[in-house]
Amino acid sequence: MIKNIFWDADGVLTNLDAAYFAFLTKHPKYAPEHANMEFSDLPKVMGINPELGSLEMSEFSKEASNDFVHSEFFSEKWRPLYDGAREVIAELGRSGFNQTLASGTHLPDEKRRVLEYYFGGLPIEIHVVEHEVFPDGKIRTDKEKMMREFMASHGWQLSETAMIDDRFNNLRGAIKLGIQPIRVKKGFSTDLPADMKFVPEFNNYEELLKYLTEQK
Repeated sequence: MIKNIFWDADGVLTNLDAAYFAFLTKHPKYAPEHANMEFSDLPKVMGINPELGSLEMSEFSKEASNDFVHSEFFSEKWRPLYDGAREVIAELGRSGFNQTLASGTHLPDEKRRVLEYYFGGLPIEIHVVEHEVFPDGKIRTDKEKMMREFMASHGWQLSETAMIDDRFNNLRGAIKLGIQPIRVKKGFSTDLPADMKFVPEFNNYEELLKYLTEQK
């Protein structure tokens, strides 16, 4: 039974790939090299880390990642919602699900502003934390830690909670924690690895909504 849902934002509800494309083709530092590339070229230019399964600017370069989060392209203007994103959250709320948008970033205040712009007024709590530096030197969000702490403070039970994400590392965190992993595949991404084929995967919100309501 699923009663509680952790939503990821970028790549699941918001089109981060569109913001990456605009940044590389319009930012004065990167446009001279990338202005003429096609949107479909983005995976080839940026590369997809097999540990993530989706695009990540910090994998392209740390400098570009820092420039991106401090640019206009980090804002809602360049990061559109996927069609139906607000509607699926609203419908799940009407069905009685507890929902939280769990997101990590370099700039928590700005990311919260963007998410509140998109999802304010909907039956979902917005929970934003700052990225951490991991032992390998990479900067990212410890989703497992974030969810564990949130569940403890809100009384959510492991057996009643699901996480919806697009990235393999976050889904593995959900598996390790003991909650239901669900993958939404919207942006540029790779297929689930062999050891994660059991994870339910959806390309549209209609099928996702049907699956979740059947699990309630």
